[in-house]
Amino acid sequence: QPTTAFWHLTMQIPKAMRAIPAIKEYRFQISPNKSWVPTFDVSEIVYVNLRSDKETGRARIIGLPDIHVKAQNDIKSAHVVTKPLHEADGEGKHQFPLQNRIRVDFLNGDGSCHVRLSRVQKVFTSINTVIVCPTTDEYRRLARSQLSPMDYVVEVGSSYGKCTEIIHLHTHGRVVGIDVSAEAVSASKAQFPHIQFQLCDAMQNLEGLCDAAKLARGAHDGDCKAFVDIGGDRDYPTVVRLVSAVADALEPQLLVVKSRELYAALAPHFSAPFTCAAAPALAGGGGAV
Repeated sequence: QPTTAFWHLTMQIPKAMRAIPAIKEYRFQISPNKSWVPTFDVSEIVYVNLRSDKETGRARIIGLPDIHVKAQNDIKSAHVVTKPLHEADGEGKHQFPLQNRIRVDFLNGDGSCHVRLSRVQKVFTSINTVIVCPTTDEYRRLARSQLSPMDYVVEVGSSYGKCTEIIHLHTHGRVVGIDVSAEAVSASKAQFPHIQFQLCDAMQNLEGLCDAAKLARGAHDGDCKAFVDIGGDRDYPTVVRLVSAVADALEPQLLVVKSRELYAALAPHFSAPFTCAAAPALAGGGGAV
């Protein structure tokens, strides 16, 4: 019996997806929404959402609020619940409130500061992971937060290259965008001549997909990651078949997928971001999505 995360997923959502072939073990996650309380630990690497596409958002948490309560939820993950708190300046005067703020040290040497929890995004470090998001804004936010110069990326469905440009910035140029539209590829090349774009149907041309990954990797080692956006309104069986093909061909450590239908199918099984209730176990092994 197959025991991959794809098969665990298909046990929970409609039969239309049950014909998807099993691939290597991948774990599904969904991107956080505003109703979830973030959970963080001291020394954790996070991404601080800035007001630009700068590559300077990576930071390490160096301080949580002095007064806080760690409440265990159903999945045994500690939520940080802050109380009103102030930090004094050198003269003992209250300078600014620290409620719902944490202190971070930026990895590029820009120093440290307190930032609102709402501006901090988790950096997912586990391998063999599929993160599903519903919107273009969240897809691009994940392109900023989940990538580093050590990564190389293939974006499947690069369209007119806007997200590919963000990926290019955060990977120091180690990205290739592919699309089935000759017009979109041509327009992307014209607008972003410093980025590689190729005409390729990833479902029908796995060799071309692998060649794009080799081009993105270049002469240096690194972690392969893939971003997939073939239209947020595409039916999710098609999306998952494509994700399965990309995972099988490239074996990326991380796959980010934009799909409203797939996100809606997965969301009821998640009690918090990056956490899911146990999926039905299959013969020969079990696990969680």
